[in-house]
Amino acid sequence: MSNPNPYSAPSAELTNPVGEQEFALHPPRTVNAGQGVQWLVDGFNYFKQDAGTWIAICVIGFVLLIVLNLIPLVNFLVSFTAYVWMGGLMLGCKAQHDREPLQINHLFAGFKEAFVPLLLLSIVIMVLIFVIMAICLGSAFMPLMGIGGEPDFASMGMGFMIGLLVAMALIIPVSMAGWFAPALIVLHKVPVIQAMKMSFQACMKNIVPFLLYGLVLFVLLIIAMIPFGLGMLVLGPVIYASVFTAYKDIFVD
Repeated sequence: MSNPNPYSAPSAELTNPVGEQEFALHPPRTVNAGQGVQWLVDGFNYFKQDAGTWIAICVIGFVLLIVLNLIPLVNFLVSFTAYVWMGGLMLGCKAQHDREPLQINHLFAGFKEAFVPLLLLSIVIMVLIFVIMAICLGSAFMPLMGIGGEPDFASMGMGFMIGLLVAMALIIPVSMAGWFAPALIVLHKVPVIQAMKMSFQACMKNIVPFLLYGLVLFVLLIIAMIPFGLGMLVLGPVIYASVFTAYKDIFVD
């Protein structure tokens, strides 16, 4: 039935709360080049919202990783959990977006929320990187045999440099596949392989913004390392939050 008074206020709520409807996932879109810088600016704004908690998360995470890496076997297993930690921080950023406080527990949230797919993502990415490094750098040692069994150290050195460059080039698309995957997994329950494909597609569609993002981030990294690396207590959270803001910009906004 139509409203009998056309001048009365509408009865429906005009402002939807931040929630699932706002975060409806769509295929990755292409954004303007300047958004590469805006992601970092927005990431810094997220840091300012809960600066103390972000710094505490950085310190606790850093100390925890040092301790775990001192334990034999455990240090090997920890290397396969990188995206589990990342998933937890994406949940923390989502909480901030929903105007909820960031908590230290968000550092460990990935171990409670979507642990298996996040762990599988970490394993897939690490295995791919290991295979790439093994093939590219392993081939550099072939000249050690030389002709007639004589080692060719000069060729090995050149081969190592070429292999390293090729490995770095091949690792870039692997990193692209993992960049947004944790957010897609924990916030939208996207299967691992599909999340990797969507993340790679998003990065490919936004090469120019990411190039600008990388250049600015490189400068910020240099600045952050000057005061005994203490700047990383700020830049670290900004980087994590910028991944979330970029994900929002490309997938849900």
